[in-house]
Amino acid sequence: MKRKASGDIIAEAGATNLNEAIEALAVYERHNMTGTIVKVDTAKQGGNYPTNFIRVWFKMEDGTRKKCDVCPAYNNFHRWKFVLKVGTILSGLSVMDDDNFTIDGDSKIKFEGRAMITEQMDLF
Repeated sequence: MKRKASGDIIAEAGATNLNEAIEALAVYERHNMTGTIVKVDTAKQGGNYPTNFIRVWFKMEDGTRKKCDVCPAYNNFHRWKFVLKVGTILSGLSVMDDDNFTIDGDSKIKFEGRAMITEQMDLF
């Protein structure tokens, strides 16, 4: 995925000083991450979900690990159902505002390709 230039991000945010520019870049990065699916758990019941959910584990470009819970009963599942395979590379991933470990299920994901994988990727 082609990344935007820092100057373009700052200009689009209307930043007028250094602090606003730094915040604009941080917001852009939180909402435009790229990661590879390394594990897809089987559907399970629990947590805050009224129905089954699927936990998806990612290895991000920066080497960190993140998770995302997708629920087949939710309207956003149409974005996820065809990409829930180990090795799928997705961009447009956004982290939840209250948590830097969880990817938002409402992320506007974009398929970027498939990683070459010979066995399930080492996550833990």
